[in-house]
Amino acid sequence: MHILHLINPYSSGSGTFDSRMQSLTMESMVEAKRFAKKHVQISLCYTYTDNVGRAAYNLKLSKNRANAVKSYLMKQGVKESSFVLTPHGLSDPAASNASKEGRRLNRRVEIRLVIR
Repeated sequence: MHILHLINPYSSGSGTFDSRMQSLTMESMVEAKRFAKKHVQISLCYTYTDNVGRAAYNLKLSKNRANAVKSYLMKQGVKESSFVLTPHGLSDPAASNASKEGRRLNRRVEIRLVIR
């Protein structure tokens, strides 16, 4: 399984996916798309938030972000039937939420590619 990490593709409280804020370069995105068309059976997309706000708010925000990623991937040519969205909200932080940097790292998307 290959994992693509998109760190901080969102500003705090935003559900809009901004491809300009992703950690992948355009060259790696083109290569990832080429690879995905040939080898990917399914993409598992996990979205996370920081801990600012209530748990219910963050879960809804995570769902909105998952749908924004879905929309973006579909515009890039990924078939809707080939991915599963799993919003996690504020659960399973990658870093401590005690600092601004930690919260930035927790606003993330993980895309796990299951290979044929």
